[in-house]
Amino acid sequence: MKKRLAVLVLGIAALAAFAGTCVIKNTALTEIDGDDHFGGEIRNETGANFLAHKIVVAFLDNNNNVLETKTVEGCLRSLQNNQSDFFSAKSTKDPDDVTKTLSRMDFPSLRVGDVVNGDLALSSIDAVRDGEALNVSGQIESNESDELEDVRVCVVVYNDDNQVVVVQRDDDEYNMENNDTQNFSVDVTVPDDDNDVDHVDVWVDATNADEDDKPTDPEGEDDINVTEATFTPTPTNTATPTATATP
Repeated sequence: MKKRLAVLVLGIAALAAFAGTCVIKNTALTEIDGDDHFGGEIRNETGANFLAHKIVVAFLDNNNNVLETKTVEGCLRSLQNNQSDFFSAKSTKDPDDVTKTLSRMDFPSLRVGDVVNGDLALSSIDAVRDGEALNVSGQIESNESDELEDVRVCVVVYNDDNQVVVVQRDDDEYNMENNDTQNFSVDVTVPDDDNDVDHVDVWVDATNADEDDKPTDPEGEDDINVTEATFTPTPTNTATPTATATP
């Protein structure tokens, strides 16, 4: 169920050491399975390339009192200049008490660095929801000549206003060589509401074993429509006629 309360977002986090900013946008505060989740997109416009990075999210009440703060990793391994990453944070407080949020980049976690080529591709993606259970599945193909390790999938769930509801990384990580293919399946708990679960983006990245385990450039597929699960009724058994005795 979508929150009908105000969401206060600290949208621009100034980075004094860099020329530009990191902008947090497309945010939403949504109740999922009895807990508030705050999701968003962080856009790097600093002119610098980042690898490690985290986001700090504060959950506030109606009087602007901070109820709790959470520090979460981005869904991707990198946040390069003029690129985006995605995040979500879960509150442990009563959803009736949470009315606003603040979010910013966690400056101590920042590590400057460039990504390397990964040449991964996604295909055959399906996003199927059954109530609060969303399953996103598909296939990864590696066209990279180097060996890629810890290939990881990130799913970003959007509502019908194109706001980030929740993100989920795949629990499995794969090692892939050139021309390898790998199936993936990611389960995400989502609201039981069509307006809050409209479409998904799927991203994949890895580390390159031949490039000092540097992260690869993320590859993604966007605007994948979420469909409802359908079930075909199983026919019930019919009684088999018994033989009639011949006089």
